[in-house]
Amino acid sequence: MMKDGKHLTDEGIKEIVNIRASINTGLSKVLKDSFIETIPAIRHLINKQEVPHDGWLSGFTPGEGSFLIRIGKSSNQVASRAQLVFTISQHTRDENLLKSIINYLNCGTYRTYNNRDLGYYMCTNFKDIYTKIIPFFKQYLILGGKISGFCWLN
Repeated sequence: MMKDGKHLTDEGIKEIVNIRASINTGLSKVLKDSFIETIPAIRHLINKQEVPHDGWLSGFTPGEGSFLIRIGKSSNQVASRAQLVFTISQHTRDENLLKSIINYLNCGTYRTYNNRDLGYYMCTNFKDIYTKIIPFFKQYLILGGKISGFCWLN
């Protein structure tokens, strides 16, 4: 589109806005008000979704994943407990991709958020985090700001 200069035409701008309307959270209020005839572009479902290789997963994680420490009530109700959490979230149309992470890492679960088109891969099992998640990301390093989140292992 840009190579052909279509983005400089009224129709090209409308096409760009239609594409933007179909991804992530859609259009901002300003864009909705400015382009009231917007029709979100159709996004086709990709059936074959799987983790292609180790480097892909370590590169995908900084953009879509999180390393957390969750504090909650313990079973004895007197004290709190800390839990390590590794999670990756995506639109529910990418359910197969998130489930392939379960198979790839041989741990974790897939869940969806109530009332949202959002699914997530999550690993909270300490043994799996210690024996699978941490060694994986030590071998296939995360680049960027998420490395500090991964440092919960220290």
